[in-house]
Amino acid sequence: MIAALVLGLPVFLLGLMLVLSAVEDRIVSPPPTPQPSVAPNAPGTQAP
Repeated sequence: MIAALVLGLPVFLLGLMLVLSAVEDRIVSPPPTPQPSVAPNAPGTQAP
């Protein structure tokens, strides 16, 4: 029981750190080319 905890805790912490770092990188760095939102009077749309 104690041996399982001693062996499993570092593995769990390592996986948690990897997941947190991946999520943090995804939040901090925005996508490289964000799609621009279509404006009401964008070229190609019919004018009223």
